[in-house]
Amino acid sequence: MSSSVGAYHSDITFLGRRTGRAGGGKSGRSRDAPPVSVRKVNVPELLTARLRLRPLRAGDEEPLYELLSDPEAARFLPFPVTRELVAQHVDELLTADYPEGMGSYAWEDRETGEFAGHGDLAPSKELGDGRPEVGWYLMPSYQGRGLATEALDAVLGHAFGTLRVPEVVALVHEENVRSRRVAERLGFAEAGRGLHYGGPHIVYVRGAAGAVRGTAPGAA
Repeated sequence: MSSSVGAYHSDITFLGRRTGRAGGGKSGRSRDAPPVSVRKVNVPELLTARLRLRPLRAGDEEPLYELLSDPEAARFLPFPVTRELVAQHVDELLTADYPEGMGSYAWEDRETGEFAGHGDLAPSKELGDGRPEVGWYLMPSYQGRGLATEALDAVLGHAFGTLRVPEVVALVHEENVRSRRVAERLGFAEAGRGLHYGGPHIVYVRGAAGAVRGTAPGAA
């Protein structure tokens, strides 16, 4: 997502739908669910030249709200972003039953420790075919420096090299030109287009050896 606002992942949109109203709602987590602080962490920490990709954790709500409520990022979301919704989003992500090695990351500047962005690698609920979907957002102050490409290259290396998944998908809004360029720079190829996350999206697919072309489920 170098100089891009991002391609959002299934979970934030499904969270908005589950609330029953745009902008929030009470957490769907059961009272008997374990506290997020003891939730098993599925994703490993990944290091790049400039970023530390660590598992998302409780306490990331405020920087994540700042990130998602930025006007450039928010215009691609199908519902208003509130602190309540973001808190629920983090809670759901931390209690999600993802496959081992998949989940949500906070991206930190290795030099300053600042919150630089957010990304996910998890089975695509939007496409519903079990393939891992990658999503990402970058803080405005970190855009334009190749950091999204750098971070996602590490995530893809983990997906293909460690998890041995055959393909990874990314859904990018048709008007999100910057994120489209990031996906294409990383070797993703357009596999179809359709209505996803409440708007027109391009379905990109990449295999371990590079771009994969074909027809995506749900693509028009």
